[in-house]
Amino acid sequence: MHLYEDKTEKAVLGSALLEANFVIDLLHREGISEDYFALPANKLVFKTLNDLAAEGKHIDILTVSNRLQESGHQECAGAYLDSLVDGTPVVEHIEGYIAELRKWYLRRRTWEVANVSANMAENPECDIQQMVEYIQRESMTLSDCGATPDKFQSIANVIKSWREAQKGGCIGIPSPWQRFDAKTGGPRRGQVTLLASKKGWGKSSLVANWLLHLGKIGMPAADLAFEDGAEITWGRIIGNYGSLSPWRLSIGQGSDEQINVAEEHGKIVAGFPIYIDGRRGMTVDAVGAWAARAVKKWGIQVLFVDGFKDIRRQSKDDLVEDARISSRLCDIAERLKIAVVVVHHVRKAGGEDTEGRPRPFTPEDIRGNGRIVDDARMVLILQVEPYRLECIRSNNSPTGYVELEFNGPLYRFTEKPLEPEVAGEQNAGRQEWWRGVNSAAAGQG
Repeated sequence: MHLYEDKTEKAVLGSALLEANFVIDLLHREGISEDYFALPANKLVFKTLNDLAAEGKHIDILTVSNRLQESGHQECAGAYLDSLVDGTPVVEHIEGYIAELRKWYLRRRTWEVANVSANMAENPECDIQQMVEYIQRESMTLSDCGATPDKFQSIANVIKSWREAQKGGCIGIPSPWQRFDAKTGGPRRGQVTLLASKKGWGKSSLVANWLLHLGKIGMPAADLAFEDGAEITWGRIIGNYGSLSPWRLSIGQGSDEQINVAEEHGKIVAGFPIYIDGRRGMTVDAVGAWAARAVKKWGIQVLFVDGFKDIRRQSKDDLVEDARISSRLCDIAERLKIAVVVVHHVRKAGGEDTEGRPRPFTPEDIRGNGRIVDDARMVLILQVEPYRLECIRSNNSPTGYVELEFNGPLYRFTEKPLEPEVAGEQNAGRQEWWRGVNSAAAGQG
């Protein structure tokens, strides 16, 4: 099947040979890769152009031809490059050539995905869930195929978020803890936020608190509760809502009246836009497919993944798998324009501070090879003794923490009330930070 147009591929490459600096930069911004070219010779020329650009070398027909000859691809040098230039009508029409190249690529990829899907469907030994995940993953990739975001819409979204912040709203995903939102702005849509703490210290309970808050304000949210499962998570949410102890109810210490109240509150909570799936064994691609369905069906704004270690690995190389999963989670957040909050463990506590309390955790204490820490745009740690939610790194806001109080029977985290003098100091600290921002902005002006 003829699913490419030779003259379009030639026009794109010929334009790059004639106006390398401008065209190659444009190709990068438009997300064009080797896969967009159907002919092997054109793939090779594009790769050579990219390699030279990455090395900072001057690019013209001669330098590209020499590189191709040095790599043993004489058939793509010399006369073939001349034909590319001769096949380029007008360089100024490069954006039109790129648009046509993308259309042909999408036709080709759609046919490939359909063909693979048909073969999988015809194979009685093929795992149905694996087939569905493949189709959903590829469909999501095709739907966002390197298209340049609309700048006017992007700017309008920024202004809208600023207006909401002016009215007291949270620019990111709001939490139940107002001082935390005021300090950090909350996890941002399109980015990954990492939430870490020691096993058994309340991370999943904190997520349940967060989900209930989002449900109350009507913001659709989802949780892949791999660690504790859907039912335990729902129990914590219902107990938190009704000020009942899910633990006491689960061991038979609840009265008939309390259980009846819990049942009524469960009906109320079920009406909130909260969606929980506790099935274990999902790969990161399955997570992406699930998230895509949740965005389309329920319009979720945030996805909690509890936790990172429970995402099924596809190889025994933990370093490679951690990097792959982390990168894919970032891709899911960016493509679906949702906040992805990933729950993760830290290593065992290391020593005590000068007052005999456990030493606060740092980014170096987070398990794994550090890739998820590097990829996350915001890193939160739930510290203990005393409990506090600490933002130890953020690309969007100042760092800091809020002290929390934990009601164990209710699995509830609330902000610890501030002493008047402490509140004044925190306000002064925020004012000092903003003075620094304004001074920097003035210096740039």
